[in-house]
Amino acid sequence: MSHGQSAPALFRIPTREQQLAAVGPLDKLPLVEQRAFEITDDFQTIRAPKPADWLAQHKERRQTFESFQRTPRNIPSSIANTIYVLPLGAFIEGKGPALTDLQEFAGAYFGLPVKMLPGIPLESNKAITRRTRDGTRDEELVQYLSTDILKAMLGHVPKDAFCVIGITMEDLYPEESWNFVFGQATYADRVGVFSFKRYSPEFNGEEWNDETRRRMLRRSCHVLVHETGHMFGITHCTWFECIMCGSNHLGESDSRPMHACPVCLRKLHSSAKFDLVARYRKLLTFHEKHGFTDEAAWVQKRLQRLGTSH
Repeated sequence: MSHGQSAPALFRIPTREQQLAAVGPLDKLPLVEQRAFEITDDFQTIRAPKPADWLAQHKERRQTFESFQRTPRNIPSSIANTIYVLPLGAFIEGKGPALTDLQEFAGAYFGLPVKMLPGIPLESNKAITRRTRDGTRDEELVQYLSTDILKAMLGHVPKDAFCVIGITMEDLYPEESWNFVFGQATYADRVGVFSFKRYSPEFNGEEWNDETRRRMLRRSCHVLVHETGHMFGITHCTWFECIMCGSNHLGESDSRPMHACPVCLRKLHSSAKFDLVARYRKLLTFHEKHGFTDEAAWVQKRLQRLGTSH
């Protein structure tokens, strides 16, 4: 999920035949998997991008389940199967999402152990910084070079880590020509970093209240699993409205669902090997707990399709 300037790209909405081919044949799978990966009206075909949207400015190669299977990628093992979250810089209580909530959502989403590492000062990463003015704000903004942070994080990867995700309340940029980046990951090195800065109500001229806190938590959970999804070798989705779709701006990101489409779910399941029903039940519990009513209703519907209920 990022924001920058690129040459316009022509995007064609996929046909149902292309979507079916992207999922791949299901007839030899167990019944619950057939139902989980079946294309139904629970999943919305990806919409045509507007001029400022990701797919209007970035050309993406379409990754099918079959091409994903052929791609060299990281797969959780009995030795390295833990997702670690590394806080970078200060996290002030009440001024950002609770780290325990992020840990719970990621654990439910990926079906893997998720642990918090002790936080470290952002300055210890020795990342290059720059000062800039955001187009929507009068105040000067300090940004950290995300590629420098990723390099520094290589020294903080435990032996049992599938990956390490750095999180920060500071703004990031990936290179000089970009305005900012929500997050960046390198699955080859199993490290990623993302910022909550632009999800904060304060950044967007709003006050802290129950609704803005809920919105920030949703946004933070979204980018956490999106960037971690790249660690599994899953590229940006071009098939459906999906949590793995690329986003150029906050409005586009907010419009994406918190769930994976059939193509991306099958990719993730093939690597993480989670129990599909147990996963949806844990996600339902999380959504209900935090008032994410639309996603809770969507997960309920999926559980019914899998032949079960809450």
